[in-house]
Order: sequence, then structure tokens, then C-alpha cells
Amino acid sequence: MTVDGWETETLEPLQQRPEWPGHDDAGAHVRFLRSQESVPKRHADSLGLTARVAADSGRLLYLASAGPDAGCDRLVVDDVTLTDGALSIDAHVACDSGMAAQVITYPASALWVPDVTADRATASITDGWEQSHTVEATVERE
Repeated sequence: MTVDGWETETLEPLQQRPEWPGHDDAGAHVRFLRSQESVPKRHADSLGLTARVAADSGRLLYLASAGPDAGCDRLVVDDVTLTDGALSIDAHVACDSGMAAQVITYPASALWVPDVTADRATASITDGWEQSHTVEATVERE
């Protein structure tokens, strides 16, 4: 079932190696966020979505990938669906036409899905080289 009403916040792209696990192998990352404290620290100051949404009113996720130059600076969420209690997310790295500074860039976005209690998510993220990566996350229990 397609989920309506989800909201994204584009985070400032990084030009340093991200802190997400499996970076060299995965090419993308997804994780559930419980609060501002669970945002990767290089993005913690730029995320306003966690301050606006109630933790019990849906699910907040962090998605990230990479691109070949500074013009690949946005991670865009294309679709969110819910099937059997799990979220499925399609996203891609958006690159401006033409070559920008040749430095690997790590764009990220926060995704808020209201009124959903899913505890699993699978994200299919296409990076800036147009390679697709499938990554998974589960809600961490306290």
C-alpha cells in the first residue's frame, strides 16, 4: 500500500567519509531515528525534522548515499510503501547537470512517515553513479 503524507528534509551534503556502518560495501544507508541524539553526529546540527515531529506519531528515518562530485548533493525520496508491517522506500541521489568539483559527496535526507508503526524498512537507493543499493534497518529496542 502506498503511504501518503510522508515528508522529507534534505540534509547538508558531506564531503567527508560518513559514519554509517558498511560504507565501503553498501553504497547506501538507512536507519530508524529515535531522537535528535540518534542522528549521525555530522548531520545532527542540520536536522530540524526531529524537533518538529512527535516520536510516537510515526517513524523517522535517516537515508544516505554517495555521488561522484559536489553537484550530487541531494538524496530524493521517490516513493514509500507499507507491506506486512514493513516500509519500502525508493530513493535516488540527484545530480546537477555538468561537472562540479570532483570530490565524492555524501548526500542524506531525513524521512518522516506519519501514523505508521513499522519496525522494519528496506530502502532501494540509487547512488550518483546510477548503481542501485538495497539496505535494511530495524527499530532498535531500548
